Amino acid sequence: MDKKEAQTKTFVVANKTALTLFLSGAAFAIPVVLDHPQLLTGTFVNALLLLTAYFLPFKTAYKIALLPSLSVLLKGVIFGPLTISLYYMIPFIWLGNILLMFVFKKIISANRNYFFALLPAAIIKTSVLLIPAFILIKIKILPLIFLNAMGIVQLITALSGGVLVFILSKIYNRINS
Repeated sequence: MDKKEAQTKTFVVANKTALTLFLSGAAFAIPVVLDHPQLLTGTFVNALLLLTAYFLPFKTAYKIALLPSLSVLLKGVIFGPLTISLYYMIPFIWLGNILLMFVFKKIISANRNYFFALLPAAIIKTSVLLIPAFILIKIKILPLIFLNAMGIVQLITALSGGVLVFILSKIYNRINS
């Protein structure tokens, strides 16, 4: 490898590291800074997860999927006194976020339409959250409020986050063309 190739490789690695640090910080900060409502917070978190999936390799990106829910637990923002109930959902939230990113990245990497990638990814994430929430509500571990929060709200925020990323990417491309 010549000196120019080495410099280019170093630049790319440094940029990916900086992007990873920025996205990690944002993933942790969004739930704390935005605080409420879930529709707003969730839209921005999902947008960030989709951006992460798009720009970073999956072996790096999936780790970022864990940060928003850890931030919520530390601050107790989304469900206030019901945050303790969120502990039961954390593994499913992590899995849902990871699957959102994975499915989106797999489909978009296959040169598929953006919305063709977004829709199944959002539906899978919602299903991974809704089914366990429903079961935990039925066996009286979670309060009923979780059914809405882990169902339709998740679908709306995943799709809204995806639409936000789509709009921002169009604006970015227009500015830079």
